[in-house]
Amino acid sequence: KTVKSRFRNFLFLLNLLTVIPLLANGHADIVVDAAGNGDVRTITEALMKVTTFSYPRVVIFVKNGVYAEKIRISQNYITLRGESRDSTIIRLSQLRSDWDAKTDCIGPAVVNIHGDDVVLDNLTIENSQLEIGPHAFAVYGKGTRTVIVNCNVLSKGADTVSLWEYKNGMYYHANCRFEGAVDFCLRPTCPPTPAPLPLTPFHPTRQPPRRKASIRSTLVKPSATLPNFTAQPLNH
Repeated sequence: KTVKSRFRNFLFLLNLLTVIPLLANGHADIVVDAAGNGDVRTITEALMKVTTFSYPRVVIFVKNGVYAEKIRISQNYITLRGESRDSTIIRLSQLRSDWDAKTDCIGPAVVNIHGDDVVLDNLTIENSQLEIGPHAFAVYGKGTRTVIVNCNVLSKGADTVSLWEYKNGMYYHANCRFEGAVDFCLRPTCPPTPAPLPLTPFHPTRQPPRRKASIRSTLVKPSATLPNFTAQPLNH
């Protein structure tokens, strides 16, 4: 390994060591509550409160509810943590083809990550478009050292989880459910392993585009070469 590669891996490990205590102690800098009992009502408003160059980690705590919004995380060191994995839901319908026809500055997914060292924890992210098969990102991004833990990331379309820093991107997924059509977990994102190393392109499933599949990632030792996970077609 090159010195540069070793240094990137060291930064990722350092990031994980910093993040894990925050996940455990319930710290929050901004509270989002759609009912109005927090600092703001939407996740977009919370992100607007964070400065462009935010070096201390900012934890945004999202209370239970359905948040019908599409968000872009441009800042580094952002943690988006839900109150409950199944009851804190970011949901929006967004086909990639619709976004291509009429682009916006947010991005083609429900959650668009363009900052580094971003953490998604304990929530559900769903692209609710109804077609099985066409590209419909739930999470898309070009940042590195992205951590997704304790999350449901759902779509009926392809490329549900698409983290595209294909040259130097490093990603950590644990205790997650990813669901979608063909290539629902794409490029260096998969296979879903917590090993803090760059991942090579790998497609865990190649189902026909009219079928739907789910994947569950399991925490494994960093020394493991492949994670324990399941990928099977669903009956809906």
